Amino acid sequence: MKYILEDLLKIRRLREDEKQKDLKVKKNELEDAIRLLEDKKTELANYIKWRINRENELYNAVINTKVTLTELDDLKTAIFILKEKDLILQKNILDAEQMKKQAEENLNQARIAYNKAFKETKKIVEHKKMWLTEIKKAEEKFAENEIEDLIFKKEMIEE
Repeated sequence: MKYILEDLLKIRRLREDEKQKDLKVKKNELEDAIRLLEDKKTELANYIKWRINRENELYNAVINTKVTLTELDDLKTAIFILKEKDLILQKNILDAEQMKKQAEENLNQARIAYNKAFKETKKIVEHKKMWLTEIKKAEEKFAENEIEDLIFKKEMIEE
């Protein structure tokens, strides 16, 4: 005998599988966002070390030498450009942090959706177990009645 909610159970299992796959995708997206953030932080740290060395090189090139105002303005501009890149890299970190935060939220939503789908499937599975138990009891009762009928008929024939 086919379980009356078998089609619904199949649909619930498909939905649960879909939500589980989505959960894995969201976990991977979060891992990617974390790696990106770490890469951006490393990039900034490396750039700052390089920039400080470069600034020192630029300053050392003009220390104790005569320079024109134009050359001094060029030095200021070069240092300004170097520091401006700091700001760009810091903004990239903020963007990566925002992406990580969004990925965390997406993962949380995917977990909620998966848990809901899992619970919905579990309800039908539990119902199916109860239904199968009832069917088994009914079949056992039917078989027991059949045996009793056979015994009764055999006794009637022997009398």
